[in-house]
Amino acid sequence: MTSRILLAGDLTLPELTEEDHSAPEPGIRTVVWGCDLTGITNRRASRARLRQAGLDALNACRHTPGARHIVLVYSAEPNVRPSLHRVASAVATRLHTELERRTGRDLDAIAAHPNPGCSRGLNPPVSSRDLAM
Repeated sequence: MTSRILLAGDLTLPELTEEDHSAPEPGIRTVVWGCDLTGITNRRASRARLRQAGLDALNACRHTPGARHIVLVYSAEPNVRPSLHRVASAVATRLHTELERRTGRDLDAIAAHPNPGCSRGLNPPVSSRDLAM
């Protein structure tokens, strides 16, 4: 069975085709929320934008009852500080906890940063500890 994907947010992902885009409906199992942080040079502003994207993704999942997975994909400048990746991990953890608390459902929540050097486009996790990085 192929699950449907809801693609939302302000980041376009060329890896996903037009067939993957759809409107919120019960058949959606995965929500991919994009957050474009390129051009934001202020560290505080990028953290605030990432946290806001997490809240927006939370609201999208609350209106998509069949969702079981949420992926927060963010892009940033190549010289991004490692602390932004830690913030993304914390946002994904907080998103997972908030979704469970508010909806009573178990949802997987991860954050991913596009890696142009990777053949798949996204930086795959090396271990379970790195899953939200």
